[in-house]
Amino acid sequence: MMTRKTVKIERISEPELIFRDSQKSTYCKVGLSDSGSYDSMKEGHNSKINLAIIGTKELIEKTKEWINICNEQIISTPHRGKEDINKHLFPDFSGAEMAFHSKLVVEDSFVQTIKTADMIKLHGLNEFEYQNELLNFFRNRIREIFENNERRPSVILCVLTDEMYEICGTVGDYHKRIRKRRIDPDQMNLFHDLDTLPEGFVQQKSEPFYKNFRSSMKKMAMEPDIKIPIQLLKPATIDPDSPETQNAATKAWNFCTGIYYKSGYHPWILDNIDDKSCYLGISFYHKKSHYGDDVYTAMAHLFSNDFADIILKGKAVNFDKNLGGPYLDYKQAKSLLHDALEVYKNLRKNRMLPERLVIHKTSDYTEGELIGLSEILDEAGMVYDLVYLKKASFRLIRHGEMPVPRGTYFEFSKDIHFLYTKGYIPELRTYPGVHVPAPFQVIKRRGDSSYKEICREILALTKLNWNTADFCCGLPITIGFSRNVGQVLREFDVKDNFAPEKSYRFYM
Repeated sequence: MMTRKTVKIERISEPELIFRDSQKSTYCKVGLSDSGSYDSMKEGHNSKINLAIIGTKELIEKTKEWINICNEQIISTPHRGKEDINKHLFPDFSGAEMAFHSKLVVEDSFVQTIKTADMIKLHGLNEFEYQNELLNFFRNRIREIFENNERRPSVILCVLTDEMYEICGTVGDYHKRIRKRRIDPDQMNLFHDLDTLPEGFVQQKSEPFYKNFRSSMKKMAMEPDIKIPIQLLKPATIDPDSPETQNAATKAWNFCTGIYYKSGYHPWILDNIDDKSCYLGISFYHKKSHYGDDVYTAMAHLFSNDFADIILKGKAVNFDKNLGGPYLDYKQAKSLLHDALEVYKNLRKNRMLPERLVIHKTSDYTEGELIGLSEILDEAGMVYDLVYLKKASFRLIRHGEMPVPRGTYFEFSKDIHFLYTKGYIPELRTYPGVHVPAPFQVIKRRGDSSYKEICREILALTKLNWNTADFCCGLPITIGFSRNVGQVLREFDVKDNFAPEKSYRFYM
Protein backbone atom coordinates (compact mmCIF):
# COMPACT_ATOMS: atom_id res chain seq x y z
CA MET A 1 0.00 0.00 0.00
CA MET A 2 1.43 3.36 -1.02
CA THR A 3 1.91 6.05 1.60
CA ARG A 4 0.74 9.48 0.55
CA LYS A 5 3.50 12.09 0.82
CA THR A 6 2.63 15.20 2.80
CA VAL A 7 4.12 18.46 1.54
CA LYS A 8 4.47 21.22 4.11
CA ILE A 9 3.69 24.66 2.66
CA GLU A 10 3.73 27.97 4.52
CA ARG A 11 4.49 31.61 3.86
CA ILE A 12 7.42 33.26 5.59
CA SER A 13 6.34 36.71 6.74
CA GLU A 14 7.67 39.66 4.74
CA PRO A 15 10.91 40.99 6.31
CA GLU A 16 10.71 44.50 7.74
CA LEU A 17 13.08 47.40 7.12
CA ILE A 18 14.21 50.02 9.62
CA PHE A 19 14.18 53.74 8.83
CA ARG A 20 14.70 57.01 10.69
CA ASP A 21 13.82 56.97 14.40
CA SER A 22 13.60 53.15 14.28
CA GLN A 23 10.34 53.25 12.29
CA LYS A 24 9.59 50.08 10.34
CA SER A 25 7.91 49.09 7.08
CA THR A 26 8.05 46.20 4.65
CA TYR A 27 8.26 48.57 1.64
CA CYS A 28 11.19 50.96 1.36
CA LYS A 29 9.19 53.68 -0.41
CA VAL A 30 6.59 53.73 2.35
CA GLY A 31 9.23 53.85 5.08
CA LEU A 32 11.19 56.61 3.36
CA SER A 33 8.03 58.68 2.81
CA ASP A 34 6.72 58.25 6.35
CA SER A 35 9.96 58.44 8.32
CA GLY A 36 13.01 59.19 6.19
CA SER A 37 16.28 57.38 5.59
CA TYR A 38 17.95 55.33 8.30
CA ASP A 39 21.30 57.13 8.24
CA SER A 40 19.70 60.59 8.35
CA MET A 41 19.42 60.27 12.12
CA LYS A 42 23.13 59.56 12.55
CA GLU A 43 25.69 62.13 13.66
CA GLY A 44 27.63 63.53 10.71
CA HIS A 45 24.81 63.08 8.21
CA ASN A 46 24.99 65.85 5.62
CA SER A 47 21.83 67.72 4.72
CA LYS A 48 23.32 68.36 1.26
CA ILE A 49 24.67 65.86 -1.25
CA ASN A 50 27.05 67.62 -3.62
CA LEU A 51 26.92 66.24 -7.15
CA ALA A 52 29.26 66.89 -10.05
CA ILE A 53 28.02 66.84 -13.65
CA ILE A 54 30.02 66.16 -16.80
CA GLY A 55 28.38 66.23 -20.22
CA THR A 56 27.41 68.42 -23.13
CA LYS A 57 26.02 71.86 -22.32
CA GLU A 58 22.48 70.85 -23.27
CA LEU A 59 22.53 67.66 -21.18
CA ILE A 60 24.05 69.44 -18.19
CA GLU A 61 21.11 71.86 -18.15
CA LYS A 62 18.61 69.01 -18.44
CA THR A 63 20.37 67.14 -15.63
CA LYS A 64 20.16 70.19 -13.37
CA GLU A 65 16.46 70.46 -14.12
CA TRP A 66 15.99 66.79 -13.27
CA ILE A 67 17.85 67.19 -9.96
CA ASN A 68 15.66 70.16 -9.03
CA ILE A 69 12.58 68.07 -9.79
CA CYS A 70 13.92 65.25 -7.58
CA ASN A 71 14.29 67.57 -4.60
CA GLU A 72 10.51 68.12 -4.60
CA GLN A 73 7.47 65.87 -4.46
CA ILE A 74 6.51 64.09 -7.70
CA ILE A 75 3.00 62.72 -8.14
CA SER A 76 2.98 59.23 -9.62
CA THR A 77 0.81 59.26 -12.74
CA PRO A 78 -0.13 56.70 -15.44
CA HIS A 79 2.59 56.28 -18.03
CA ARG A 80 3.02 54.96 -21.57
CA GLY A 81 -0.61 55.44 -22.52
CA LYS A 82 -2.09 53.62 -19.53
CA GLU A 83 -5.27 55.00 -18.00
CA ASP A 84 -4.67 54.08 -14.38
CA ILE A 85 -1.82 53.25 -11.98
CA ASN A 86 -1.35 51.02 -8.96
CA LYS A 87 -0.40 53.54 -6.27
CA HIS A 88 0.65 50.74 -3.93
CA LEU A 89 3.28 49.61 -6.41
CA PHE A 90 4.05 53.08 -7.81
CA PRO A 91 3.58 55.56 -4.94
CA ASP A 92 4.26 59.29 -5.19
CA PHE A 93 7.87 60.35 -4.70
CA SER A 94 8.06 62.41 -1.52
CA GLY A 95 11.15 64.38 -2.61
CA ALA A 96 14.81 63.91 -1.72
CA GLU A 97 14.64 66.38 1.16
CA MET A 98 11.72 64.52 2.72
CA ALA A 99 12.72 60.92 2.00
CA PHE A 100 16.47 61.21 2.59
CA HIS A 101 16.73 64.43 4.63
CA SER A 102 19.31 65.55 2.06
CA LYS A 103 19.04 68.04 -0.75
CA LEU A 104 20.76 67.26 -4.05
CA VAL A 105 23.02 70.19 -4.89
CA VAL A 106 25.13 71.03 -7.96
CA GLU A 107 27.63 73.84 -7.53
CA ASP A 108 28.95 75.61 -10.64
CA SER A 109 32.52 74.63 -9.80
CA PHE A 110 31.47 70.98 -9.93
CA VAL A 111 30.31 71.22 -13.56
CA GLN A 112 32.48 70.44 -16.58
CA THR A 113 31.36 70.64 -20.20
CA ILE A 114 32.24 68.40 -23.12
CA LYS A 115 32.29 70.91 -25.95
CA THR A 116 31.28 70.62 -29.59
CA ALA A 117 34.95 70.78 -30.55
CA ASP A 118 35.56 67.74 -28.36
CA MET A 119 32.74 65.84 -30.04
CA ILE A 120 34.14 66.66 -33.48
CA LYS A 121 37.42 65.01 -32.48
CA LEU A 122 35.54 61.76 -31.99
CA HIS A 123 34.17 61.70 -35.53
CA GLY A 124 36.07 59.41 -37.85
CA LEU A 125 37.60 57.36 -35.05
CA ASN A 126 37.03 53.63 -34.95
CA GLU A 127 34.97 52.27 -32.08
CA PHE A 128 38.00 51.47 -29.89
CA GLU A 129 39.56 54.87 -30.41
CA TYR A 130 36.19 56.55 -29.85
CA GLN A 131 35.70 54.74 -26.56
CA ASN A 132 39.25 55.42 -25.32
CA GLU A 133 39.08 59.09 -26.26
CA LEU A 134 35.68 59.51 -24.58
CA LEU A 135 37.02 57.83 -21.46
CA ASN A 136 39.88 60.31 -21.42
CA PHE A 137 37.43 63.22 -21.85
CA PHE A 138 35.66 62.22 -18.66
CA ARG A 139 38.87 61.45 -16.78
CA ASN A 140 40.33 64.87 -17.65
CA ARG A 141 37.12 66.70 -16.74
CA ILE A 142 37.06 64.95 -13.36
CA ARG A 143 40.61 66.07 -12.69
CA GLU A 144 39.72 69.62 -13.64
CA ILE A 145 36.91 69.55 -11.07
CA PHE A 146 39.43 68.50 -8.43
CA GLU A 147 41.86 71.22 -9.46
CA ASN A 148 39.17 73.90 -9.13
CA ASN A 149 37.90 72.79 -5.71
CA GLU A 150 39.33 72.03 -2.31
CA ARG A 151 36.28 69.87 -1.62
CA ARG A 152 35.13 66.85 -3.56
CA PRO A 153 31.64 65.90 -4.74
CA SER A 154 29.89 62.86 -3.28
CA VAL A 155 28.98 61.39 -6.69
CA ILE A 156 29.95 62.30 -10.25
CA LEU A 157 27.14 62.24 -12.84
CA CYS A 158 28.45 61.46 -16.31
CA VAL A 159 25.76 62.18 -18.90
CA LEU A 160 26.24 60.53 -22.28
CA THR A 161 24.50 61.40 -25.52
CA ASP A 162 22.58 58.71 -27.37
CA GLU A 163 25.38 58.69 -29.94
CA MET A 164 27.97 57.92 -27.27
CA TYR A 165 25.95 54.96 -26.02
CA GLU A 166 25.30 53.63 -29.49
CA ILE A 167 28.91 53.81 -30.67
CA CYS A 168 30.92 52.81 -27.64
CA GLY A 169 28.68 50.96 -25.18
CA THR A 170 30.35 47.66 -26.02
CA VAL A 171 33.05 47.45 -28.68
CA GLY A 172 34.93 44.56 -30.26
CA ASP A 173 33.96 41.89 -32.76
CA TYR A 174 33.81 39.19 -30.11
CA HIS A 175 30.03 39.23 -29.88
CA LYS A 176 29.75 39.27 -33.67
CA ARG A 177 31.67 36.01 -33.96
CA ILE A 178 30.72 33.96 -30.93
CA ARG A 179 28.42 31.04 -30.69
CA LYS A 180 26.64 30.50 -27.39
CA ARG A 181 27.14 27.35 -25.36
CA ARG A 182 24.00 25.41 -24.71
CA ILE A 183 22.87 26.23 -21.19
CA ASP A 184 20.42 24.20 -19.19
CA PRO A 185 17.33 26.47 -18.99
CA ASP A 186 16.67 25.15 -15.47
CA GLN A 187 20.15 26.08 -14.23
CA MET A 188 20.37 29.63 -12.85
CA ASN A 189 23.12 31.49 -14.67
CA LEU A 190 24.35 34.81 -13.33
CA PHE A 191 26.81 35.43 -16.14
CA HIS A 192 25.35 34.75 -19.55
CA ASP A 193 28.52 35.54 -21.50
CA LEU A 194 30.13 32.11 -21.23
CA ASP A 195 30.86 31.76 -24.91
CA THR A 196 33.09 29.91 -27.33
CA LEU A 197 34.65 31.18 -30.53
CA PRO A 198 34.33 29.41 -33.86
CA GLU A 199 37.30 27.27 -34.78
CA GLY A 200 39.95 29.14 -36.72
CA PHE A 201 38.98 32.61 -35.46
CA VAL A 202 41.95 34.71 -34.38
CA GLN A 203 41.49 38.26 -33.10
CA GLN A 204 44.03 40.85 -34.20
CA LYS A 205 46.28 41.69 -31.25
CA SER A 206 46.45 45.34 -32.28
CA GLU A 207 42.99 45.92 -30.84
CA PRO A 208 41.43 44.92 -27.53
CA PHE A 209 39.38 41.76 -27.63
CA TYR A 210 36.34 43.28 -25.95
CA LYS A 211 35.67 46.50 -24.04
CA ASN A 212 32.62 47.67 -22.16
CA PHE A 213 32.42 51.43 -21.63
CA ARG A 214 30.38 51.28 -18.42
CA SER A 215 32.85 48.88 -16.85
CA SER A 216 35.79 51.01 -17.96
CA MET A 217 34.20 54.08 -16.37
CA LYS A 218 33.58 52.21 -13.11
CA LYS A 219 37.20 51.10 -13.05
CA MET A 220 38.34 54.67 -13.73
CA ALA A 221 36.36 55.83 -10.70
CA MET A 222 38.56 53.57 -8.57
CA GLU A 223 41.82 55.15 -9.72
CA PRO A 224 43.84 56.42 -6.71
CA ASP A 225 43.45 60.09 -7.61
CA ILE A 226 39.67 59.83 -8.16
CA LYS A 227 37.99 57.33 -5.77
CA ILE A 228 34.49 58.77 -6.14
CA PRO A 229 31.50 56.70 -7.36
CA ILE A 230 30.24 57.51 -10.85
CA GLN A 231 26.65 57.47 -12.08
CA LEU A 232 26.17 57.12 -15.85
CA LEU A 233 23.01 58.74 -17.22
CA LYS A 234 21.20 58.58 -20.53
CA PRO A 235 19.11 61.45 -21.94
CA ALA A 236 15.92 59.41 -21.38
CA THR A 237 16.78 58.93 -17.70
CA ILE A 238 16.80 62.66 -16.98
CA ASP A 239 13.68 63.33 -19.04
CA PRO A 240 10.66 63.12 -16.70
CA ASP A 241 8.30 62.64 -19.66
CA SER A 242 10.30 60.08 -21.64
CA PRO A 243 8.12 57.20 -22.89
CA GLU A 244 11.24 54.99 -22.98
CA THR A 245 11.51 54.81 -19.20
CA GLN A 246 9.39 54.52 -16.06
CA ASN A 247 7.19 57.35 -14.88
CA ALA A 248 8.94 60.34 -13.28
CA ALA A 249 8.10 59.42 -9.67
CA THR A 250 9.45 55.87 -10.04
CA LYS A 251 12.60 57.12 -11.76
CA ALA A 252 13.14 59.65 -8.98
CA TRP A 253 12.80 56.94 -6.31
CA ASN A 254 15.43 54.80 -8.01
CA PHE A 255 17.77 57.67 -8.90
CA CYS A 256 17.79 59.25 -5.44
CA THR A 257 18.09 55.94 -3.60
CA GLY A 258 21.14 55.01 -5.68
CA ILE A 259 22.74 58.44 -5.28
CA TYR A 260 22.15 58.39 -1.52
CA TYR A 261 23.86 55.00 -1.16
CA LYS A 262 26.72 55.99 -3.46
CA SER A 263 27.24 59.00 -1.19
CA GLY A 264 28.07 56.63 1.64
CA TYR A 265 24.70 56.40 3.42
CA HIS A 266 22.22 53.58 4.05
CA PRO A 267 18.62 54.45 3.08
CA TRP A 268 17.35 51.55 5.21
CA ILE A 269 18.60 48.46 7.02
CA LEU A 270 17.03 45.11 7.88
CA ASP A 271 15.13 44.42 11.05
CA ASN A 272 15.47 41.13 12.90
CA ILE A 273 18.80 40.11 11.35
CA ASP A 274 21.26 38.25 13.54
CA ASP A 275 23.94 40.78 14.56
CA LYS A 276 26.43 37.94 15.11
CA SER A 277 26.02 36.52 11.61
CA CYS A 278 27.72 37.38 8.34
CA TYR A 279 26.74 36.41 4.78
CA LEU A 280 29.11 35.58 1.95
CA GLY A 281 28.35 34.98 -1.71
CA ILE A 282 30.85 33.11 -3.90
CA SER A 283 30.53 33.35 -7.65
CA PHE A 284 32.69 33.48 -10.76
CA TYR A 285 33.22 35.77 -13.70
CA HIS A 286 34.71 35.27 -17.10
CA LYS A 287 37.47 37.12 -18.97
CA LYS A 288 37.94 36.98 -22.72
CA SER A 289 41.33 36.72 -24.35
CA HIS A 290 42.63 37.20 -27.88
CA TYR A 291 42.78 33.46 -28.35
CA GLY A 292 39.40 32.59 -26.94
CA ASP A 293 40.81 31.08 -23.74
CA ASP A 294 38.41 31.32 -20.86
CA VAL A 295 39.79 32.66 -17.59
CA TYR A 296 37.35 32.13 -14.76
CA THR A 297 37.98 34.06 -11.60
CA ALA A 298 36.45 33.70 -8.18
CA MET A 299 34.70 36.62 -6.52
CA ALA A 300 33.38 37.00 -3.01
CA HIS A 301 30.73 39.45 -1.82
CA LEU A 302 30.74 39.61 1.97
CA PHE A 303 27.80 41.23 3.69
CA SER A 304 28.37 41.94 7.37
CA ASN A 305 26.00 42.45 10.26
CA ASP A 306 26.71 46.20 10.32
CA PHE A 307 25.33 46.44 6.75
CA ALA A 308 28.75 47.18 5.25
CA ASP A 309 29.62 45.05 2.23
CA ILE A 310 33.01 43.87 1.03
CA ILE A 311 33.84 42.80 -2.52
CA LEU A 312 36.92 40.64 -2.91
CA LYS A 313 38.51 39.56 -6.16
CA GLY A 314 39.96 36.06 -6.10
CA LYS A 315 42.44 34.32 -8.36
CA ALA A 316 41.95 32.34 -11.55
CA VAL A 317 40.11 29.09 -10.99
CA ASN A 318 39.41 25.82 -12.77
CA PHE A 319 36.76 24.92 -15.33
CA ASP A 320 35.23 21.51 -15.86
CA LYS A 321 32.16 21.15 -18.06
CA ASN A 322 31.37 17.83 -16.38
CA LEU A 323 31.08 19.68 -13.07
CA GLY A 324 28.90 22.36 -14.63
CA GLY A 325 31.47 25.15 -15.05
CA PRO A 326 34.08 26.94 -12.96
CA TYR A 327 34.94 25.72 -9.49
CA LEU A 328 37.43 26.16 -6.65
CA ASP A 329 39.84 23.43 -5.69
CA TYR A 330 40.69 22.75 -2.06
CA LYS A 331 43.51 25.33 -1.81
CA GLN A 332 41.61 27.99 -3.75
CA ALA A 333 38.56 27.63 -1.51
CA LYS A 334 40.67 27.98 1.63
CA SER A 335 42.56 30.97 0.21
CA LEU A 336 39.44 32.86 -0.89
CA LEU A 337 37.65 32.44 2.43
CA HIS A 338 40.79 33.19 4.45
CA ASP A 339 41.30 36.45 2.52
CA ALA A 340 37.65 37.45 2.92
CA LEU A 341 37.70 36.92 6.68
CA GLU A 342 41.01 38.79 7.03
CA VAL A 343 39.55 41.80 5.20
CA TYR A 344 36.44 41.61 7.41
CA LYS A 345 38.56 41.53 10.56
CA ASN A 346 40.94 44.30 9.49
CA LEU A 347 38.07 46.69 8.75
CA ARG A 348 36.76 46.44 12.29
CA LYS A 349 38.10 48.19 15.34
CA ASN A 350 37.76 45.16 17.56
CA ARG A 351 39.33 42.89 14.89
CA MET A 352 36.75 40.25 15.72
CA LEU A 353 35.26 37.71 13.35
CA PRO A 354 31.52 37.02 13.28
CA GLU A 355 30.24 34.07 15.31
CA ARG A 356 28.36 32.63 12.32
CA LEU A 357 28.93 32.68 8.56
CA VAL A 358 26.43 31.72 5.85
CA ILE A 359 27.86 31.09 2.38
CA HIS A 360 25.62 31.31 -0.73
CA LYS A 361 26.52 29.84 -4.13
CA THR A 362 24.53 29.42 -7.34
CA SER A 363 26.57 26.40 -8.39
CA ASP A 364 26.93 23.26 -6.33
CA TYR A 365 29.86 22.76 -3.99
CA THR A 366 32.62 20.40 -5.07
CA GLU A 367 34.26 18.13 -2.52
CA GLY A 368 37.34 20.36 -2.56
CA GLU A 369 35.22 23.44 -1.87
CA LEU A 370 33.37 21.76 0.99
CA ILE A 371 36.54 20.58 2.68
CA GLY A 372 38.51 23.80 2.13
CA LEU A 373 35.75 26.12 3.33
CA SER A 374 34.87 23.93 6.30
CA GLU A 375 38.47 23.71 7.47
CA ILE A 376 38.80 27.52 7.62
CA LEU A 377 35.50 27.87 9.46
CA ASP A 378 36.25 25.05 11.88
CA GLU A 379 39.66 26.53 12.68
CA ALA A 380 37.98 29.87 13.44
CA GLY A 381 35.44 28.15 15.69
CA MET A 382 32.53 29.58 13.72
CA VAL A 383 29.02 28.24 13.28
CA TYR A 384 28.27 28.07 9.55
CA ASP A 385 25.93 27.04 6.74
CA LEU A 386 27.04 26.21 3.18
CA VAL A 387 24.01 26.90 0.98
CA TYR A 388 23.43 26.24 -2.72
CA LEU A 389 20.60 28.06 -4.54
CA LYS A 390 19.27 26.27 -7.61
CA LYS A 391 16.47 27.47 -9.86
CA ALA A 392 13.65 24.93 -9.78
CA SER A 393 12.20 23.48 -12.99
CA PHE A 394 8.58 23.44 -11.78
CA ARG A 395 5.96 25.95 -10.63
CA LEU A 396 3.22 25.93 -8.03
CA ILE A 397 -0.22 26.98 -9.30
CA ARG A 398 -2.85 28.50 -7.04
CA HIS A 399 -6.51 29.39 -7.53
CA GLY A 400 -7.23 32.96 -8.56
CA GLU A 401 -5.65 35.50 -10.87
CA MET A 402 -2.37 36.00 -8.98
CA PRO A 403 0.58 33.59 -8.68
CA VAL A 404 2.01 32.06 -5.51
CA PRO A 405 2.85 34.72 -2.88
CA ARG A 406 6.44 35.82 -2.37
CA GLY A 407 7.88 34.09 0.68
CA THR A 408 6.10 30.80 0.03
CA TYR A 409 8.25 28.06 1.55
CA PHE A 410 7.59 24.37 1.13
CA GLU A 411 9.25 21.14 2.19
CA PHE A 412 9.03 17.91 0.18
CA SER A 413 11.31 15.97 2.51
CA LYS A 414 14.02 16.48 5.10
CA ASP A 415 16.52 17.64 2.47
CA ILE A 416 14.28 19.05 -0.30
CA HIS A 417 13.15 22.62 0.34
CA PHE A 418 11.95 25.42 -1.94
CA LEU A 419 11.47 29.17 -1.58
CA TYR A 420 9.68 31.76 -3.70
CA THR A 421 11.57 35.09 -3.60
CA LYS A 422 9.28 36.48 -6.30
CA GLY A 423 5.51 36.25 -6.49
CA TYR A 424 2.29 37.96 -5.50
CA ILE A 425 2.95 40.68 -2.91
CA PRO A 426 -0.08 41.38 -0.69
CA GLU A 427 1.39 44.72 0.43
CA LEU A 428 1.35 45.89 -3.21
CA ARG A 429 -1.86 44.05 -4.11
CA THR A 430 -0.23 42.76 -7.26
CA TYR A 431 2.52 40.60 -8.71
CA PRO A 432 5.11 43.05 -10.15
CA GLY A 433 6.40 40.68 -12.78
CA VAL A 434 5.77 39.44 -16.30
CA HIS A 435 6.53 35.71 -16.24
CA VAL A 436 5.17 33.02 -13.93
CA PRO A 437 7.53 33.16 -10.94
CA ALA A 438 9.75 30.16 -10.21
CA PRO A 439 11.02 29.03 -6.81
CA PHE A 440 14.58 28.29 -5.81
CA GLN A 441 15.58 24.97 -4.43
CA VAL A 442 17.55 25.73 -1.29
CA ILE A 443 20.18 23.07 -0.60
CA LYS A 444 22.22 23.01 2.59
CA ARG A 445 25.36 21.01 1.88
CA ARG A 446 26.69 21.50 5.38
CA GLY A 447 25.48 23.56 8.27
CA ASP A 448 23.94 24.10 11.66
CA SER A 449 20.81 26.17 10.97
CA SER A 450 17.33 25.00 10.06
CA TYR A 451 16.14 25.27 6.46
CA LYS A 452 13.40 27.65 7.51
CA GLU A 453 15.92 30.02 9.13
CA ILE A 454 18.16 29.90 6.06
CA CYS A 455 15.18 30.71 3.80
CA ARG A 456 14.03 33.52 6.07
CA GLU A 457 17.48 35.12 5.76
CA ILE A 458 17.57 34.68 1.99
CA LEU A 459 14.20 36.41 1.72
CA ALA A 460 15.42 39.27 3.92
CA LEU A 461 18.62 39.73 1.91
CA THR A 462 16.59 40.24 -1.29
CA LYS A 463 15.50 43.62 0.14
CA LEU A 464 18.98 45.17 0.30
CA ASN A 465 19.52 46.39 -3.24
CA TRP A 466 20.20 50.07 -2.54
CA ASN A 467 20.55 50.76 -6.25
CA THR A 468 16.77 50.75 -6.59
CA ALA A 469 13.67 51.42 -4.54
CA ASP A 470 11.89 48.28 -5.74
CA PHE A 471 10.07 46.21 -3.14
CA CYS A 472 12.61 43.40 -3.49
CA CYS A 473 14.95 41.56 -5.84
CA GLY A 474 14.88 37.94 -6.88
CA LEU A 475 18.28 37.09 -5.39
CA PRO A 476 19.89 37.90 -2.03
CA ILE A 477 22.45 40.69 -1.97
CA THR A 478 25.27 38.18 -1.54
CA ILE A 479 24.94 36.88 -5.10
CA GLY A 480 22.44 39.22 -6.73
CA PHE A 481 25.07 41.62 -8.10
CA SER A 482 27.73 39.18 -9.22
CA ARG A 483 27.22 39.94 -12.91
CA ASN A 484 27.61 43.71 -12.45
CA VAL A 485 30.66 43.28 -10.22
CA GLY A 486 32.25 40.68 -12.49
CA GLN A 487 31.96 42.97 -15.52
CA VAL A 488 33.99 45.62 -13.70
CA LEU A 489 36.53 43.27 -12.11
CA ARG A 490 37.46 41.75 -15.45
CA GLU A 491 38.68 45.17 -16.58
CA PHE A 492 41.56 44.81 -14.13
CA ASP A 493 44.87 43.34 -15.21
CA VAL A 494 48.12 42.36 -13.53
CA LYS A 495 49.73 45.53 -14.90
CA ASP A 496 47.31 47.80 -12.99
CA ASN A 497 48.97 49.62 -10.11
CA PHE A 498 45.82 49.86 -8.00
CA ALA A 499 43.35 47.35 -6.60
CA PRO A 500 39.57 47.23 -7.10
CA GLU A 501 37.48 49.02 -4.50
CA LYS A 502 35.86 46.82 -1.88
CA SER A 503 32.51 48.64 -1.65
CA TYR A 504 29.65 47.83 -4.00
CA ARG A 505 28.77 51.51 -4.36
CA PHE A 506 31.66 51.79 -6.85
CA TYR A 507 30.26 48.99 -9.02
CA MET A 508 26.57 49.93 -9.22
